[in-house]
This record gives sequence, C-alpha cells and structure tokens, in this order.
Amino acid sequence: MRFRIILICCFFSIFTNGLYCQDNTLLLISHETNSIVKVDESHSKLSELTPALLEPPDGRVYHGVQLMTFDNQSVDPIAGYLAALNDSTIQPAVRGLFFSIPGTRGPAKSLSELGKFLKTADSVGFIPELSLFLVSEVAEDSVIAVSDKYDWVLDSIITICKKRGKSMFLRIGGEFNGAGEGWNGGGYHPYLYVKMFRKIVDMFAARGLRDSIATNWCYEPAAANDFDSVDSRGARWYPGDDYVDWFGLDVFNYKDFDQSLPDYDHRGITNKGKSERFLAMAREKGKPVFMSETSAMEINISSDEQDGINDWNNWFAKFWHFIDVHKEIKGFAYINANWPIDAYPTWGDARIQNSPYVTQKYREEMKNPKYIHLNQKQQIGPWNNPLKFALSDDGINFTNESIFQDSAGVPCVIRWKGDTLACVFQWFRQPINSQTWDKVAVKFSYNNGSSWSQPKPLVFTNMPAKYQRPFDPTLVVLEDKTFRIYFSSSDGMPKPGMDSSINTYSAVSSDGINFEFEPGARFDNQSKKVIDPAVTFFNDEWHYLSPAGAPQDGAYHATSGNGLDFTEKAKISSDNFHNWTGNFLVENASELRFYGSGPNIWFSKSDNGYDWSSYTGTNVKGGDPGIVKLADNKYMMIYVGGGINPLNPPEKVMLISPQNNYLTNNSEIDLIWKKSNPDVKSYHLQISQTNRFNRYLINDSTITDTTYKFTNLIADSSYFWRVSAKNSSGSGPWSDVWMFKRNRNVSVNENDKIHGINIYPNPAGYFIEIDFNNESGFIASENINIYNLNGEKVLTIMNIKTESVNIDISKLPTGVYFIEIGDKKAKFIKE
Repeated sequence: MRFRIILICCFFSIFTNGLYCQDNTLLLISHETNSIVKVDESHSKLSELTPALLEPPDGRVYHGVQLMTFDNQSVDPIAGYLAALNDSTIQPAVRGLFFSIPGTRGPAKSLSELGKFLKTADSVGFIPELSLFLVSEVAEDSVIAVSDKYDWVLDSIITICKKRGKSMFLRIGGEFNGAGEGWNGGGYHPYLYVKMFRKIVDMFAARGLRDSIATNWCYEPAAANDFDSVDSRGARWYPGDDYVDWFGLDVFNYKDFDQSLPDYDHRGITNKGKSERFLAMAREKGKPVFMSETSAMEINISSDEQDGINDWNNWFAKFWHFIDVHKEIKGFAYINANWPIDAYPTWGDARIQNSPYVTQKYREEMKNPKYIHLNQKQQIGPWNNPLKFALSDDGINFTNESIFQDSAGVPCVIRWKGDTLACVFQWFRQPINSQTWDKVAVKFSYNNGSSWSQPKPLVFTNMPAKYQRPFDPTLVVLEDKTFRIYFSSSDGMPKPGMDSSINTYSAVSSDGINFEFEPGARFDNQSKKVIDPAVTFFNDEWHYLSPAGAPQDGAYHATSGNGLDFTEKAKISSDNFHNWTGNFLVENASELRFYGSGPNIWFSKSDNGYDWSSYTGTNVKGGDPGIVKLADNKYMMIYVGGGINPLNPPEKVMLISPQNNYLTNNSEIDLIWKKSNPDVKSYHLQISQTNRFNRYLINDSTITDTTYKFTNLIADSSYFWRVSAKNSSGSGPWSDVWMFKRNRNVSVNENDKIHGINIYPNPAGYFIEIDFNNESGFIASENINIYNLNGEKVLTIMNIKTESVNIDISKLPTGVYFIEIGDKKAKFIKE
C-alpha cells in the first residue's frame, strides 16, 4: 500500500511518509483506497479511519430518544418528550425500541410491535435502534451461544428487518456487563457473551444484512472495570473490531460523567474514570460512540423554578459538557421516564416536561447546530453533494461531466439573452444558519456556459414574515426580459414531513438577484403538499407541472394566460419508475420536452403540453435535472448526483406472452418478451402476487434468454410480472406490468390466518411460530401437517400440547406451503 503526505491544520512534524501529530498518531493517505490511515505509535497499530455505518461527520451528534415509559396514562411513550420540544426542527433523529428474548409477553407480540416500529420509522423518517435484551430471570447468552433454542426468534427479527431493507442501529445485549440483574443488562457471562454477540451478527450477515446493521457494544460505568480484559481463553467481553461498529456508553448518575470529578480516588477507579477508560478504548480503535440510554437519575425534576435550575446545573449542563469534550461521542438517546419506585427506588422522575426551566434550556441546547435531528440523519444530502453538468448533441447521450456547484440541489437553468445563461438552485454550504445555508442562489454565464459567476443568494422583498423560506426554485424569462421565479413555500411552518400548507408562489426581478414577492399562491392543492414546480411558456400559454406524490401518482398540470392565475387540468399519468421531478425544455415551436428523474434521467415529448409520449432514457444517472439548449444547439444538463454512462442503457422491454389478464388452467406457464437493445447482457425478471412488488416469488437478474418457465402456479391466484434489461451502462426501464391468473380447479382454504390461529412471520425465513387462543377450537392431540404445492406432506409436528409452537422450516426450499390442523388449512411463504 502506497501513501502520500497530506497537510492538516494541527501541530505536527513532517516525516518522509506522513504526519506526526500531538496525540502520538501518524496520519497517512492510501493511494489504493483514498482513505486516511492512522498509525498509533503507542500501540504499534495501523488502522484505516473509515466511517462506521451511520456514522455522522466529526462534530455532529445524533439526537435520540428511547421508547420506554412507566406512565400508564400515556399512549405514546415519548409524547411528553416530543411535546416539550414543541419544535419541528429539533425532533429526535433516532428512536430506540427494547426487545426482550425470551420476554414475558411472548415473541409473537414483540415481533408484531417490531414490525410496527419499523413502519413508523419509515413514515416519520427517524433511524431505528433495536436493543436486544437477551435475558429472562437469568442471562440467556449461555443458551444462545451454544444452542438454537431462540434462533427462530432471532431469525424472525432478521426477516422483519430484511423486509424493511434499510440501515438501523442494533444494540446486542443492552449493557454487556451492567450493574443490574435480569433484563436490566446484568448477568451475562464472559466469553459466552462474546460468542453470542458474534453469532447474532453472523446470523444477520448470512441473510445479507451485515451492511445494514450498525452494531453497538454497550457498557455501563457502574459495572466492573474489566471490559477490555483478555486471557488465554480470549476476550472476556469484546467481540472484536469486525463485529463491533459503534461503542455504547449508558450513563445515568452525574458521577458517571462529571468532568470536575477525578478518575481515581482512595478506593480506586471511579465511575467517571471507568467512562474515560472505555472512551479511550473507543478512540484507540477508531469507533464512534452512541449513548443509547441516558436519563437524569436521582434528580427528580419538578415544576419548582429553583429546583429546575438546580436540576439543570447538577445533571444536564454536566452531561452536555461531557459530550462537548469527547468528540468520539456521536449520539445519545434520552429516556424521558418517571422511574417506578418499586423497581428503581431512588431514580426519581426524569421527565423534562415537568420543569419549564429545564424544558426551555433543553430546547436551547438542541438548537446547537452540532445535533442531528429528524430528517437530517447523517447530514448526507445536497449540503455535502455537488451539482454536476454535462453536454450533449442530441439531448440523450451526454459527455464532459463536470462539477457545477458544491453543496447544492434542485437546479433550473435557462437562456436569458443570447449566450447569457442563468441557473438557480438550493444552496447548502455550511455552516448551518449562515447566509449560504438553505438559500436559493443564482449563477450566471455570459459565454454560453463555458464559465460561470460565483453564486449569490437571492433577495426576496415584500414576502410575508411568517412564510417559510423559498425552496425548490424554477426560473423563467418574461417577454420584457425580466425574470419570474416560482418556488415552494407556506403560510407558516408546516408539521414535520410537510403538509398541504405548502404551495407554489412566485416573485419577479429585473436582475435575477433581487426579487419582489407576488401575493397569492400560483398553485394550491387543498389536501396535499405541492413541491418541485416546473413552469414554461409554450403554444401561447404558460404550463405548470409538479409531482403529485410517488412516481406512479403522476404530476399535477395547470395552465395560465398570464403566468399568475393557473387553472388545474387533468393529471399527467406515470408509473413506478418515472418521477416527474425536473424541468421543461422548449425544443422548438412544436415540441415541448420534460426531463425527469428515475433510474436514469429521462424525457417525454408533447406537441401541446397536455399529451405526452413514452419515455426516452438518457445516459445520465441522477435526478432533478435542469436542461437548456445553448446558442450552438448543444444541450446542457445540470443535475443532482449520479454520473454519465459510457453507453445508453437498454430500452424498455416489451412483453409478448402471456397477454395481460391471461387465465390458465395449467400449473406452469412460459413468460416471453421481446429482445431489447442495445447490447443487452442480461434480463431482470420479477414475479409477485402484488402489483406493488413488495414481495417476490421470482427476483432473478441473471437471465440471458427472452423466455422463462414459471411453475407451481397456485389455483385461483393472480401473478404480476415485469422485466428490465441490463448492459454495461446499467439497467433500462421496467416493462409494463402484466398479470396472469390460474383458474380455481382445486379446493383448498388459502387464507394465511386460520380463525384463532396466527402464523408469524409470514413470509418467513428459517422459522415460523403458530399461536393458539381460546377461540381456535384447538385440540391438544391434533398434529400440524405442512404440505408443498404438489400436495406432498413435507413436515409433521405430533401431539401439540402448548398454546404456541415454533417450527424449524430452514430445510424447506423457498416457496408456498400449506399448514393443516384438523380440518383447517392456511398458507405461508418461505423466503
């Protein structure tokens, strides 16, 4: 591995192969990986400083909260916390859920709650953290490490996480050697805990999810001081660098972190000293730290003002200072609980909403720009990605890709006069809340796009003070060569996630920098938000377009005679893969184009602005394109992300047989499609029993022929299928979605839920659980029989005598199966 010298603003001495910094580390640059490498002289260790999964940039800290409450009056365990914050801009970016194995409520209920939690994460936008507590009356690491007793529960958790398919935090075991007993994290066994931790991570990895879980190895400073102990049997507690992504540190008592306290006293190392030692280990290994459980222990927050001041000074102020001085801490989650006196007799009430003073100070702290709140996540977005531009002779094949502007998104570019161009965009150059952060800015070119001016934020006058800042700009030139800009805004700040108060507004300018607001909304949908507008003048009228939601929802379309008063027309239709987020281009007097977003940027043509052609793909991977035709008839595209493919991706696949809505009595069918161009290397076939394709019966991207034999059709079942082609440029658009169905010619109850009997999860991975209740009519001596689609019995469970049973289906091939219990039948899918 070769290295080159870099210059970094710190105190250092230059050596022949790197930099020597004050903290006894040597910083090098790897030519092969283009990453920073740290040599720790005191440990003679070379480790690459690559960020952990979900790790934010240095100086940023996740704001999180735990879904844990002992207040039986509260339906939502964090409702009081969220209400106390009372600000959409400082809502927590991470929420944590506790999951006990084996648990006291039964795995089926816990698994169901996990599924709901992950759905909520996607709808709200937070990053989920799953904390697995692997204890009952005693710790279960000794069982999990050496047996498969609870593997079916773990596999069911993995199945649910895989269905979601997104990154998350995973804390294994709570505090690995915590001070308490039972579920509170105590009682794990040295060496066996390590084996259990690795086994669980390996189970996720075996299902293809290692890169989706940010594992957390968590310590509590009230516990023993042996977290880094190693002997002839190996590590007592540390699972190893390959298994641990984040270190975790749970602190409750101010003595765990108060920087004014000593690390050692006459009794030896203090709790604060243990915290410091653990954080030093995290720094040495280059691991970020997430504090999954924090709560103001023994403070007992009340409404008394002086008490609130004392509570803030004695716990919270010290806690924030602790984070400030430890840059490796990159996240915390607060437990806003009234700790029950029977289980936690001295802990008291830690709910911030009890004290107006604490609440106000807490809000002020969360306004610090270092904290990452809801929808900011890792701060990966236009604020650290550039806009790019590329040129083309035909508007399809683009070359000469270059960087157009740092830290930006949502571009719109137009010709103003002759070879003078103007491009507006949303600018996100840090620091946050500066004059360059989240502002609409403009750049000009006076030589046909060869060079551009420096960006300038736009100035909006006469805009109502309570309106939120303009965003999603689109620019047009009026007849007198002045500008009108259309943008998204709202009368007041909407709720998190945006709502129907967001409409399209406009402003006018003579210089392209200073804009005067025009009262009233240009386009307003009463029930939904309206964002990402595009406007142009074509065929003697103004055309307005904005995406109506998901790609398949199409786009709103409205027209106007003056560019101010728009009348809504019929929606423009779309599919799942062509998002009408982009901009218009007037190709000539008889052709209007719209360039939009998708797997590749595409365009559609119209001769009237109402009726649109099929999609033509470009070789640009990216989104939100702005497009302009230059004075020399070349096309310039400015866009977000992606890059340029050296060749065109394949065209849309045309399906041939069976025809859409075809009925068959056979148990197999040949699927046939037309050969696609150009230079197709393989085809991707998906078959699903839902037209949303959220689950697949077939998901094969390695097919080289244009025919596929699909077998084992279930009677009275519908199947949806689609195909895309792939070459060295990438994947082309999906075909239309067609459906075929096998007629009912057998008699079987195909419900996946028998009355009173639940199968979970479904679809399943390696295990299923069947729960019975009092309404099931279940007879204890009955057997459970499992059949495949050919009616062959593949598994029998004899003489069931419990209210629930888990069944190992790991040896069954992928497919659809039927469960028979007495005269009742149901089906499940093995993935």
